[in-house]
Amino acid sequence: MCKFTIWIFKLITYLGLFLLSLSGLHAQSTPYGHFKGSIFRGSIYLEWTIYEPEEIVTMFLEKRTNSNKFETCKIINPNEDLLYLYKDRNPQNGEHDFRIRFDLIDGKQQISEILSFNIATPEVVFNIYPNPSPGDIYAYFPHNSDPENIFHYRIFNSVGQLLFSENIPCRKIRFELNFLSNCLPGTYTFQLLNKNKILNTRRIVKC
Repeated sequence: MCKFTIWIFKLITYLGLFLLSLSGLHAQSTPYGHFKGSIFRGSIYLEWTIYEPEEIVTMFLEKRTNSNKFETCKIINPNEDLLYLYKDRNPQNGEHDFRIRFDLIDGKQQISEILSFNIATPEVVFNIYPNPSPGDIYAYFPHNSDPENIFHYRIFNSVGQLLFSENIPCRKIRFELNFLSNCLPGTYTFQLLNKNKILNTRRIVKC
């Protein structure tokens, strides 16, 4: 790649980073291009470019979650491609940091700036009633309307043993917790989940 082409590519990259910062997307520079990402429907999408692939032997995409150490999540041996993509599916709640480590042909290393994301699941409103109850117990879930969101609930006993687990039918906003009708009096824990993420927890007292 000639020097003029590299200069034009760098200019376009820096202009793109400026526009991305105005749009609310996460963007950083790397020693060889740009590094950007966004959150969409609970997943983190990353994209980066390189304008001097002939200098790079291997690229390591590294991730750190909630201030733990960086770990490699993808290894790439670059070819003539200038654009690379990565999708982090269903990351857990908390801080997620990404960076790219470059192993160069001269034996040295370069590391990009860190791209940070915060995954926070909004609280989902639901209610358990009557609670305490000697008989039938119901769950009221007014936000169960999106067919792309598959909600799930689990019931545990007082020592943390899983007793029951079931998907909640879409658009069903009121349903009976039939399993508890046959349980002995005591304290139970109800967990509401979506894509393996715990959205909310309630304590149920069967008397």
